[in-house]
Amino acid sequence: MRRPACPRPPETPGDGRVDGGDGRRSGRERLDPAPAPAAGVLPIAVALLRLRACLKATPPPTGRPRCAATARWRIGCRLTPAWTITTLGPPGGSIGPDRPLRTTVSVSSLTCEKRRRTVNADTLAAAVAAVPRKHYTDHPVHGSPPQTTTQAAIERDILRAAGEGDLTGRRILEIGTGTGYTGALLAELAGPGGTVTSVDIDARLVDRARRLHAERNRPVRVVCGDGHDGVLDAAPFDVVIGWCAPTIVPGAWIKQIRPGGIISTPVYIAPVARAVGHLRAIVTEHATLTALQLGDASYVDMGHEVNTMLGTPLFYADARVGESYLSVAWRGRDDTPDAALALLNAPAHLEDHPLGEEDPRRAAAWRDARTYLTARGHALGVSSLTTWGSGAPDWEVGVGFSCGRHAAVLTDSGQLRADRKNSPALAELRDALTAWEDAGRPGPEQLALIASPCEEGWQVRATLP
Repeated sequence: MRRPACPRPPETPGDGRVDGGDGRRSGRERLDPAPAPAAGVLPIAVALLRLRACLKATPPPTGRPRCAATARWRIGCRLTPAWTITTLGPPGGSIGPDRPLRTTVSVSSLTCEKRRRTVNADTLAAAVAAVPRKHYTDHPVHGSPPQTTTQAAIERDILRAAGEGDLTGRRILEIGTGTGYTGALLAELAGPGGTVTSVDIDARLVDRARRLHAERNRPVRVVCGDGHDGVLDAAPFDVVIGWCAPTIVPGAWIKQIRPGGIISTPVYIAPVARAVGHLRAIVTEHATLTALQLGDASYVDMGHEVNTMLGTPLFYADARVGESYLSVAWRGRDDTPDAALALLNAPAHLEDHPLGEEDPRRAAAWRDARTYLTARGHALGVSSLTTWGSGAPDWEVGVGFSCGRHAAVLTDSGQLRADRKNSPALAELRDALTAWEDAGRPGPEQLALIASPCEEGWQVRATLP
């Protein structure tokens, strides 16, 4: 674009030249139009001002004749490459009617990204309002699935996955289709430019979710398969979000996510049953995990076959009597877990341990204590960490310490169960709970995570900070 010739500016007393006497322009002359340009300059000045206003750009830098001046403008979109404004002065160095200033604006491969919406309480609330939960959890024809995730946990973990970012336009892999409701929410947040691929090992749930998505015309692809394997033909993904707990982060997930992508999933943080936390991590370009964050989680185990034992764990159950179970970090020693399970199923000593008066607060405090004992056991190295479940009808769970001759756990109802009042296991448990209290009852967010590569993926362990 050629700039029209313009008359030489009027001389100012004491400074009769535009240049500084050596052919260079004074720093007072800017590349953008002056407040009162000459008539010949007005069209290009107005054009540049309109361009700048449209792009909400900052003023370009002061130009220099006979060389290029490049302005890289932040305009809320990605420019590939950046906009360039080049000014070339006439060969003689001065500007006049016969020596115009030529200005070119070049744009190459401009690709503007949509302004992204941070997933916060408002955007998530809008998605929740747009997706009828009852359609997926209590359908008049397809009925209800055997288990559903609470609304609060769903919203909490979607916010965790998004972090400070957004899901608009993202390629999302969902591990655990369940009712189909979470996939519909993710599709709402991803928008038309994103994709949601959901995988579940249960063919009945897959078929049900497909029908429910089709009724609402939701673009969610549902695949029947082992979630440990991901979905290779839909990769690469920007986000992997899980709703069931594997013992490790599967290697397939790492391979199928792009560098900088997010993994957000419950995962085992200790080698005992039900010792699960929530991991959020970023995958690096070297296929490692970084920016590890630990949160609370309570989800069913993720197996290689359909889980038909929703009340009891799939992993690390070292002793069972009916639906009651015991899991120990000291497996493989001479003592028998079966003996410890018998001690806890018929304890000789019971006492209350205050965790909170209200049920939600008490349950949250118990989960915090469980995570702390898990982390403390890892930090000490040799651990006698133990988890226990009563089975039906009470479905109590507990965490503590044991050996084949002694056992003590703190239950989620706020009770200490032990083989006797002066049990060594009970003394160890009390010491650990005192340390937790003295530390201010830290929860998962205040603890540390360690991720280590293993044969099939990445092992995650909680430890003290």
